[in-house]
Amino acid sequence: MGFDIFMLGITIVVAGALTWLMLWFFFPKGQMESVPIGEPPDKDSPSSITMTQRLLIIAALLTIPVFLIIMLPLLSDILVPQWLRSPWIQAILITPVMFYCGRTIHHDGWRGIVHRAPNIDSIVSLGAWAAYLYSLFVCFAPDVLPVGSRDPYFESVGIIITLVLLGKLLEDKVRAGSGEAVSALQRLYPQNSHKVSAQVASSLKTGNHTNDNLNLDAIPIEDAETSTLRSGDVVLVGVGERIPADGLVVGGSARIDDSSITGNSQSIHIEYGRKVCATSLVVQGSILVQVTAIATNSVLGHIIALVSKARSTSAPLQTLALRLSRIIVTAVIILAIWTFAIWIVVGPQPRLSHALVTGISVLIVACPCALALATPLSAFVAMNLGATQGILMSSGLSLSRARSITKIFFEADMLSTHDTRNPKETSAALHKAGISIGMFTHDTSADTMRQASEFGVDEIIPLAVPNDANMQSDIQHKPQPSLHERNVEMAQWIRHFVDQNSGSGLVAMVGDSEKDTLAFDEADVAFALGTASNQAMQSADITILSGDMQGVLHAISLSRQTIGNMRENLVWALIYNVVGIPFAMGILYPFTGWLLTPAIAGLAMTCSLLCVIINAHRLSKTDIKHTWEYVESDIVHRTPHIVTQI
Repeated sequence: MGFDIFMLGITIVVAGALTWLMLWFFFPKGQMESVPIGEPPDKDSPSSITMTQRLLIIAALLTIPVFLIIMLPLLSDILVPQWLRSPWIQAILITPVMFYCGRTIHHDGWRGIVHRAPNIDSIVSLGAWAAYLYSLFVCFAPDVLPVGSRDPYFESVGIIITLVLLGKLLEDKVRAGSGEAVSALQRLYPQNSHKVSAQVASSLKTGNHTNDNLNLDAIPIEDAETSTLRSGDVVLVGVGERIPADGLVVGGSARIDDSSITGNSQSIHIEYGRKVCATSLVVQGSILVQVTAIATNSVLGHIIALVSKARSTSAPLQTLALRLSRIIVTAVIILAIWTFAIWIVVGPQPRLSHALVTGISVLIVACPCALALATPLSAFVAMNLGATQGILMSSGLSLSRARSITKIFFEADMLSTHDTRNPKETSAALHKAGISIGMFTHDTSADTMRQASEFGVDEIIPLAVPNDANMQSDIQHKPQPSLHERNVEMAQWIRHFVDQNSGSGLVAMVGDSEKDTLAFDEADVAFALGTASNQAMQSADITILSGDMQGVLHAISLSRQTIGNMRENLVWALIYNVVGIPFAMGILYPFTGWLLTPAIAGLAMTCSLLCVIINAHRLSKTDIKHTWEYVESDIVHRTPHIVTQI
């Protein structure tokens, strides 16, 4: 009795000291944020995925025999010969799994511990090491252990590492898939181009004539590698060929399919003076294109830069998940320490065996793998889906914020310069989503008012109001300002609406050129329509390549569904951890005599992870174009409210 009390006291002191050490080490005073320790930049590269696949196959091939050696005797003793049950055979098979297949897990896990930022791999590595060292001790000195504590747990080591590798492979594939749309665009670049001779190219100056009478078949050309093209060069593009660089049409006419850039499947007619983008396909006719932008300065280059930037940033829910993971990882280690302590003192015999099983099971079952992947996977899938639909998010923050938009503003001239197919349906869907529409204009004529009414505009903000007898008499008339003054005024209005709308939703600005960048900077969320200017794309939070106002609605739909998917994953992951931990601690043992083994705990952890991955992948099947249903009665003409003072 006295010895038991002494052991209880020693155990409480040691467990308490370890708890304090964990808290002091992982949460030093004044530092509650996650410590970034970096990760390999090519984590989701093809070579990395191939290596993970190789490690997974090796781990599975070595673990399955050990698992069968342990499980088959439960069915019948004759299924496995006695000599195969030797722990040394299990050690020979599992040791390569532990040190070769699991080396990256151990490296990342202990690196996190050293940097005071424990991660998922930290828990897995601790559990694997505990099970492996105990099992190795069983091999070398079984007589030292109590009779009931001489069973090795090599199968748990193999299963844990194999299942974690499976999760990492699935994660890497989802990450790699998020950039596939951009990679596909890069592959559309033609390797060679038909370059017009310098002498002929110098005579094809835009702005002087339309070159209508040119015989394109008679123009001397030479094949050149697309990578050698420079600004000012002229290339000939015929039927079935892709335009090699951004440029201006300086001769001929054609119909092109620019769906690779805009997502619009309908071909468009282009002629002299029209801008064209690299990778657009000529489906009819031939054109001469004067190169204006290549490589990173082209529209495609900016698209690639936007997607790369977006993949490297996190949405607020992602940041929250990372913080929760760090806290949970530390809490799980502490919980495992106390679980081991309780079982070693008051548990049934053999206490050491029971304490080890429950301690390792807590480490494994409480491992927040699903929590850590709950939000990143949804974000990667959403950005990939958006890219395939011509919606480019500049960051995870943009993806998150778009769902909260309650006001959208744009300039009146965009109604005529951009594709506004089905404007009534678009405005009806925006209103159905609880979003009001505002329009900036310097023309408050009756035609503009009628057009605004048809589009469903709720508010009109006149930047320069001409003397119009049809307008209300109390409108303050203003002199026609300069373009810069009008842009500054538009930005001031956006700032006013942002402040006015604070706490009730976000304000978005839709634009297409450099003149909109001032307003972009003031808006909560900025949309660039079409193949906007480079400066506009860089300033915008979201780019709609199709130039269709419906794309704004689709982006908001994507944001709302993505955040919903993230929340589903977070709830599932947290519920799994909360429910699984008591079972791992042995809450059922007093009633049933049943303990959750580390192997089964690892299997349960993987099931949770698979549920999160499947749910995130479900987002890729979402039809973001049909989110808000509306009926004919929702499409109504509105009398816009004219706002004249800030």
